[in-house]
Amino acid sequence: MHFAKLIGKTGQGHTRNSSRKVKISARLFACSLTTCFVAMPVLAGETVLYTYDELGRLVRTQQTGSINNGVTTDIDYDDAGNRTGYEVTGSSGAGSDGGATGNVGGGSGSNTGGGGSGGGGETPPGFAVSDTSTTEGGNLVFTVTKSGSVTSSYSVSYATANGSAVTGSDYAAKSGTLTFNGSTGSLTVSVATVNDSIFEQTEAMYLNLSNPTGGSTITDSQGAGTISDNDVQNNPPTANNDTLIAFCGQGVKNVLLNDTDPDGDALSVASITGGGGMALSENNGLIIAENASTGSFTYTLQDAHGATDTATVFVTNSCGGGGPFE
Repeated sequence: MHFAKLIGKTGQGHTRNSSRKVKISARLFACSLTTCFVAMPVLAGETVLYTYDELGRLVRTQQTGSINNGVTTDIDYDDAGNRTGYEVTGSSGAGSDGGATGNVGGGSGSNTGGGGSGGGGETPPGFAVSDTSTTEGGNLVFTVTKSGSVTSSYSVSYATANGSAVTGSDYAAKSGTLTFNGSTGSLTVSVATVNDSIFEQTEAMYLNLSNPTGGSTITDSQGAGTISDNDVQNNPPTANNDTLIAFCGQGVKNVLLNDTDPDGDALSVASITGGGGMALSENNGLIIAENASTGSFTYTLQDAHGATDTATVFVTNSCGGGGPFE
């Protein structure tokens, strides 16, 4: 029958770049039914070394000593006090293997024996941004998604970039930072587009992700934003030549009667050129010719969206019979 009796322990507090030592001594009593024998004291010791940087931040601890059966523990920390490395070496008892090492930052550990696994930290998440689309005048809403299950907060930056769509004339530039707490799975970025009156083909711009924090990564760094035009393509009108017969230098002609527009837009006369000495005026498509003589003039036809075409009016002047109106 064996009994162990604690005799005592001594310790020293830790300071910067100092070590703490703890010693434990014990006496082993071996007894039979009638006699007890006192064995020699057995001493065990442990040394803990704390290492600080120049700003007084703890960056490393090391534990060694026979009290741990020869096992040495080495732990590293970053500037914020987060554990970044955990290494155990030595023997934990007869027949055991060579210990284990682990890294906290990446959340993975490698086992080289029976001592343990990993650093106990979480695996940082990944970020991805979606594609999106809208009609001009609407908002492009990009969704940024965080993958993985974490409890810490992580951030990622974003900024718009031109494609065939250009900042200012097609969309409003935007940039910033998204912060995800442990429970946040996704956040959105809304980009306003410009509603103009110009017929355009479908255009695109982009939202780019950058600067993930805390060891997180970006799995899809670019989202495409497609902008569809809401303006109808305008086809120009067709102006056809006319003949104006003037009576003794006076004549009127409605030149719009034989002109057409494929879109059904309203038509008007935008301008009149030529005609020599003829005095020409226009009123709702009626061209009035005074002092008309045999010759010609040109007019410009315009639709409601500003598209144009031109045609020629040939003038014949006569003072015989009839009147100035056709």
